Amino acid sequence: MKQFIILSIMMLNVCIGKAQYLIQSPDEKVKVTLHTKTTRKKNSKFSVPSKMTMKVFNDKQVLADNEIGLTVKSEGKRTEFGKCHIVKSYRGIRQLDTQKDITDLTGRYNSILLKTEEGITLEARVYNDGVAYRFGVSDYEGDYKILDVCNVFPEEKAIAILGTFTGDYVMPWRTMKIDTMEAEAANAVATTTTKSDAADRGTRIVPWKDALSTMSVGTAFSWYSGDGVWGNISQDHNIAVDFTYKYIYGGVSFVPCHSTQYIHWDEEKNSKYSAPFKNVMGDIHSWNFGVRAGFCLPVQNGYEVWNFIPYVAASVMHLKQHGDTREGYSGLSKHNHYLVGPGVKIQCSLRGGLSIGAAYEYQFFTGRNTPTGMNSLTLSLGKMF
Repeated sequence: MKQFIILSIMMLNVCIGKAQYLIQSPDEKVKVTLHTKTTRKKNSKFSVPSKMTMKVFNDKQVLADNEIGLTVKSEGKRTEFGKCHIVKSYRGIRQLDTQKDITDLTGRYNSILLKTEEGITLEARVYNDGVAYRFGVSDYEGDYKILDVCNVFPEEKAIAILGTFTGDYVMPWRTMKIDTMEAEAANAVATTTTKSDAADRGTRIVPWKDALSTMSVGTAFSWYSGDGVWGNISQDHNIAVDFTYKYIYGGVSFVPCHSTQYIHWDEEKNSKYSAPFKNVMGDIHSWNFGVRAGFCLPVQNGYEVWNFIPYVAASVMHLKQHGDTREGYSGLSKHNHYLVGPGVKIQCSLRGGLSIGAAYEYQFFTGRNTPTGMNSLTLSLGKMF
């Protein structure tokens, strides 16, 4: 008896791990399978849903085989349909679309409605001449965003940000029509159509209410330019942290203690360029602190959101001589130098929120007897949320 119970539990886990729904057209030629793929939790024997795929057949020909899903962001939490547990499923047999809410497909259909415990539903219909599906979102308090809508059918568009909604929302039907002719029944052609809504805007500027935030950490490589002032200054590397909030951009950077150069000025020959190192000999170190502020223009294209960010940067460089001043020489005449200048950053956020970015800026020294400016190239990695 004990062995029977253990075997039953194992079989139940296998069934859950391969959860699959089959819907077919009334004439049984068009078939759709919804398959839930699972992954095993770390340090656990149990599996959890990871994503759902939809496969469409016309006889034995596969017309589509892609992930089907979306993400709902509410109160800072992301809920992915493919990772939700299906709590209820309803089937409809040989129904008739009396409301004509799908004009591309005709006749009777078989359907399935899947409900998750997180308030996301999926309804799929299979006609003799095509397939349709739509998502619904319900039972969310306050505003929520719909993100990462998959492209399931041929020519369908992936969507990074569908929009911001309040209350229950049902997406328009997304359909795939199967054009079959008697002489070419084995070579069916699938065409995708969707009702015009926010899902089909293609490349667009993300509105303020729909825009997301990002935070990233990067490293910058800096080098100096000028007419030989301060001699051959070495390059330095800094740590940069920045963020965007919808259309607003800000950031900070810091260069820890860094050896700038070894100085020994001959004041008679180099008096023009000697400040602030006049009569200085020794190891000169510096640290830099910078701030950035600017404007962020988010543009979505498919799953990606591109942030185009012009900004202004300002920095303070503090010079310090390490060790004691040598006998016969003096210390630095000026310790703090200030810089300001423009910069631009391009950042791409991929599906799931991972973002990569690159920035270039040029800051001018504001004082006299200094290099002309400092170039900086920054590479960053972050998260969109």
